[in-house]
Amino acid sequence: MISIDQLEKLTSIVSHFTIIFAMIGLIVQVRQNWFSNKLAQKDRFVSNTSKYYKIQELLLSTSKLSKLNINIYKKELADNTNLSETFNEELALCGMMFQLMEDVWLMHDFKTKNNSKLYSGWNNLFQDWINTDEIFEKWTILKHHFSHDFIDFVEKGYVRKRN
Repeated sequence: MISIDQLEKLTSIVSHFTIIFAMIGLIVQVRQNWFSNKLAQKDRFVSNTSKYYKIQELLLSTSKLSKLNINIYKKELADNTNLSETFNEELALCGMMFQLMEDVWLMHDFKTKNNSKLYSGWNNLFQDWINTDEIFEKWTILKHHFSHDFIDFVEKGYVRKRN
């Protein structure tokens, strides 16, 4: 026969374990929600990139928009009075390239995994792009359109290697 004291102790132990398991379950659920929200945020960011690409493609395909494209960067281009149609097209194309770089950087979490062999192809491609004088020139014009963390990533990882 179980005494009342033993029953109280047993009830207390069971209730403590129940609370502990409930808290563990809550922590696991919060962590899963946080991770899901982070992935959803990345997906929303990248989905907006398609809109950016459409604008850039329109700038590339319509020479009548060259002046608009160049005027967006007036401050950065103030010293350069010799701007050609080719420069305008290069600027739009490089904008798309840099956006792809930022998307890859974000989606593959290069912030923490940039030395991974899995991403070595992307790293080599980005390095090759930045080492091209014409592309590097466009980077100096366009970089302020990107996140500070991404700019730091490019400047520290690729621009320093360029010099």
